Amino acid sequence: NTSNFIKIITDVKLNQDEHLASLDIQDLYTNIPVNKAIDITLKRLDESKKKLDNLPFTKTDIKELLILALKNSYFQFNGKFYKQKTGLPMGNTLS
Repeated sequence: NTSNFIKIITDVKLNQDEHLASLDIQDLYTNIPVNKAIDITLKRLDESKKKLDNLPFTKTDIKELLILALKNSYFQFNGKFYKQKTGLPMGNTLS
């Protein structure tokens, strides 16, 4: 939040040729393609085989769970429920 950010940067010393910028990015997760995020996650798991060795799941199981969790996201607005069509759901731990 802004108050916390101000406390943190109060003691930051910048050189003359340096600049400080603060950006408030909204809806970032909704711009991440779900299929690409799943592919990258599975690739990372392949690169670290040890992580899969201790799990009771196969790579296929993990892919199916990711698809289920990330492609079936619903939210409520004005008393109605909507299914998110694109991007990763904001507030989801997996995002």
